[in-house]
Amino acid sequence: MAEERLTELQAAILEIEALGLPRRDAMRLVTQRVGYFVGQARYAQELAKARKLLTSLPPDVAGGGEDALVRSLEQRPRIPRSATHQIGSTGG
Repeated sequence: MAEERLTELQAAILEIEALGLPRRDAMRLVTQRVGYFVGQARYAQELAKARKLLTSLPPDVAGGGEDALVRSLEQRPRIPRSATHQIGSTGG
């Protein structure tokens, strides 16, 4: 089986969750970060998957949940996204 890694959506959700914001605000920030709408159900599903993935990593690889998250995020290439999906956006 291929090595499992956090998806861009899962990483964004975990980063925003670390801020301790209310769920509604967190969903809005994640939607802006990934560039497409993330609803309540999808947010909850992806958060559960990401947490399960972090807890399933072996201790020698993970070195703890937060360290594993940081390493996983550092290994991902950063993809610039624009927020043109916002209502009322004129694009310029």
